[in-house]
Amino acid sequence: MVFNRLIPRIVVEWDQSRNTFVSILTRGFQHARKIGDPLSQIRILQSNLVDEIVLVNRTQFFSSNFYDLVDAVAKEISTPLSVGGAIDSLEQCKNLVSVGADKLIIGRNGNNNSLSKSISDMFGSQSTVFSFDYYTAPDQDMEEIATSVGNVVKKGGYGEVILNCISADGGKDGPHLELLSHLYDKIKVPILVGCGFSKISYFAEAYRQGARGVLTSTYLSNLDQSPKQVRSHLHALGVHIRVRN
Repeated sequence: MVFNRLIPRIVVEWDQSRNTFVSILTRGFQHARKIGDPLSQIRILQSNLVDEIVLVNRTQFFSSNFYDLVDAVAKEISTPLSVGGAIDSLEQCKNLVSVGADKLIIGRNGNNNSLSKSISDMFGSQSTVFSFDYYTAPDQDMEEIATSVGNVVKKGGYGEVILNCISADGGKDGPHLELLSHLYDKIKVPILVGCGFSKISYFAEAYRQGARGVLTSTYLSNLDQSPKQVRSHLHALGVHIRVRN
């Protein structure tokens, strides 16, 4: 059986005053709080032998400066690196892979089938990830949304999908798992879930409902918990997850 994954996600944006990228935490994808140097975080995560790292550029525009950051990160780690944020061309994807990206995360341009198919054809579907951001509302039809997401994943040739509930981002009330439950039987690729993971029990529940991975940033930054400790807690709860000493 394939191990479930615990995936640290580092979100960065360009700090004009410092002329560099800084790591941030968000709530509802807004109200960014700067928390430090992404390379320092990367080194700590590498020391915890994480299975994968996700690096997301939240800056609204794509800049060649991001290539430099990805290059610097890739030189620090020996684990797969997934990269996303404002990607809108195959040329950007080629450059990101050339400096060390293993997977390419397509977000707001995710329904651009031509782009995603080109990426999949060039690098393989396993390297192409669709990141779907959404809000929750009382009158939403999650079955309809899941059908739409499933169609995008299939038509785009994606090898993985990330569900990000903006309403849960940075909060303490837990992740939104309803869309996961509706989507689970519609696609054959792994589904990852991000946002709202403030307790170990929330992680465990997401895995039990079918998530193959959980992305977390606020939890690891706000609490004195290392990825090693989180994996040990989850293993003790019966989650099939890799435990490393």
